[in-house]
Amino acid sequence: MNKILIKNATRELLTNLLPLLQQGILMKVTAGSSVRDFLISNLCLDEEYIDRRIQSILLNGRPVDDPSGAKIKDGVTIALSSSMPGLVGATLRRCSPVASLRSTLTYKESSNIKSNCQATVRLKLFNLIMSEIGPFMLKQGVMVEAKRIQEILNKLNSLFDKDRNEVFLNNETIEPVELLKVLSQDDGLCIIQIETITEL
Repeated sequence: MNKILIKNATRELLTNLLPLLQQGILMKVTAGSSVRDFLISNLCLDEEYIDRRIQSILLNGRPVDDPSGAKIKDGVTIALSSSMPGLVGATLRRCSPVASLRSTLTYKESSNIKSNCQATVRLKLFNLIMSEIGPFMLKQGVMVEAKRIQEILNKLNSLFDKDRNEVFLNNETIEPVELLKVLSQDDGLCIIQIETITEL
């Protein structure tokens, strides 16, 4: 798996990479762990942030009211969002007063979930959650399809500063144009990590 490191990135470049998180990144987790445990252990979020800031949690598109009771299995998609406007936002909100309107959609735990083995999940972040958590995750490094990285970096080529940015592929320096060529021929996954300039 290729690893990309971009050093001395500007805030603008970092912000423009956040859509990768909205489209979804892949993470290795322990099957059978709860969504709450995933948020704490894998995303390094505290209980207060989970309860106050994350207003909507979707597991395979189904609203989750109790993240402690919802268990993770291989291949699931977890979406996190802060408050969304309108009736749809109110309906999807955790423990919403109008949750009864979505009773047929609400996530219900399955009994056939394997525990204590490795699972891969897709994590999607939206609105304020993406803005607040996203930069930290990009600095830690995220796993995503190479073709998606190529698409977004191709659009952001003008944001690279040749005198400031340093781009590495597997710990070796590489020109952005050459990196795009490598990614265009990669049908697998990549890890991309961003280091911002010190004043950010």
